[in-house]
Amino acid sequence: MWKPGEDILFLQEQFPEIQGIMCGRGLLSNPALFREARGGKALQEGEFKDFLRLVEENFANEIQGERNVLAKYKEFWSYFAKSYKGGEKGLKEIRKAKDLAEYKAAKYRFFAESHFQAKEGLSLCFLEYPLFIRIFACIGKACKDSCCRDWLIDIDFETAEKYQKYRAALLGEKL
Repeated sequence: MWKPGEDILFLQEQFPEIQGIMCGRGLLSNPALFREARGGKALQEGEFKDFLRLVEENFANEIQGERNVLAKYKEFWSYFAKSYKGGEKGLKEIRKAKDLAEYKAAKYRFFAESHFQAKEGLSLCFLEYPLFIRIFACIGKACKDSCCRDWLIDIDFETAEKYQKYRAALLGEKL
């Protein structure tokens, strides 16, 4: 795993024509991630709690049955909890809650026992992949492995033309 914050910069340097980046679950830990990436202010605790409340309200409106709603809340706490330190007991209670009343009590305990940690920039967004990928270079027909042989990947003509424009070392001649 890379050091936090280097992910987007690395991608932009390696692929200057990139038009977008998917952050995915990093936004659940830090809903201000894109604002911070543009130089905006770091996530504040009140803002995070408002986000959590909205997520809970939307789950309650969209998911049928208390048990199903509770299961979804618990699932997302593995991401929400990353914005706090010291709430392990409360988080454990959240995960053990059997109904929404227990969940709410555990959530209040979590907030009472933990401390919000404002993280600057992209510190909660990581790219994860094997370490060798930074130095990987396809050797084509000389490769003894067969993990990618016979792959047929359809792309549209416009995308194929764009790929052909990349320097040969990156992609161009390998297509």
